[in-house]
Amino acid sequence: ARYSDNVTLLAPAELPTSPVSPSKMKNTLLGMVVGAMVGVGAAFLREYLDDTIKTADDVSQALGLVTLGNIFRIGAGRTLKDSLVTSVDGRSPVAESYRILRTNLAFCGVGNPGGAIVVTSAGLGEGKTTTAANLAVVMAQMGKRVILVDTDLRRPMLAKMFELNGTDGMSTLLVGQGPVGDADLIPSEVPNLRLIPSGPIPPNPAELLGSPRMAEVIQSLRQQADVVIFDAPPALAVTDSSVIASQVDGALLVIDAGETRREVVQRAAEMLQKGGVKLLGAVLNKLQPGKRGGYYYQYYYKYYGSEKKRHKKS
Repeated sequence: ARYSDNVTLLAPAELPTSPVSPSKMKNTLLGMVVGAMVGVGAAFLREYLDDTIKTADDVSQALGLVTLGNIFRIGAGRTLKDSLVTSVDGRSPVAESYRILRTNLAFCGVGNPGGAIVVTSAGLGEGKTTTAANLAVVMAQMGKRVILVDTDLRRPMLAKMFELNGTDGMSTLLVGQGPVGDADLIPSEVPNLRLIPSGPIPPNPAELLGSPRMAEVIQSLRQQADVVIFDAPPALAVTDSSVIASQVDGALLVIDAGETRREVVQRAAEMLQKGGVKLLGAVLNKLQPGKRGGYYYQYYYKYYGSEKKRHKKS
């Protein structure tokens, strides 16, 4: 009570009109900053842990191979025939990427009379059949005599893609005798391109493909074409690809860009090379325009298209 004379009331206490804490603005800004940092960190972590093959540099580092083709992802079609983009839409960027693959193969010596290659992949669904078929089409469009052979005697697709009827094909030839004749080669809608479907699925595909008769068939086909393209099963699924590819000029390894893991591709390449196969190079398939390797192709075609329109107007 004796200190009451020393207390001076400066102003009466007032109730606050707004909360002192929490500060919505401050917390919102802090949350945005922390969220951005977490997002960037997660993106870098995902990139660090991602071991899929995406670019030509990845192919070179993982396999020591050159990338001969960078193929855009083909849009979903109603039928398998829609995958023949080089025949259906020859002016598209996808079709042009197959022409670049054709040119790069020519530098490897493929396309001279009697040339023969195998197109395979590490696993299922990477686009080896689509690659083989479109490559055959663009080579035939250049005037080359091309024979496209379905040697996937387990899950054949070429007959459906080209809408072929009949049961005779490669398996029929392998149990027959004598050279391959014109009657065994089915003309396609593309001039200069002839086909041999798989034929009836046999119980022993590997034995047929590795038989002396297979070597006779390959030699006979070489004599009738500038290039023979064999669509073979995935390398890691069965040994068929190694058996066939060891008897021809080499193999193309198709890789699903951004999906196929580095370790898987390395095992496939190692298996092929152990089988005496010469790997000509890789094909990066299903590239997404605007992502890494696909960006430069997308930019080029946009520029090329605008230049064509400009020249037409002038």
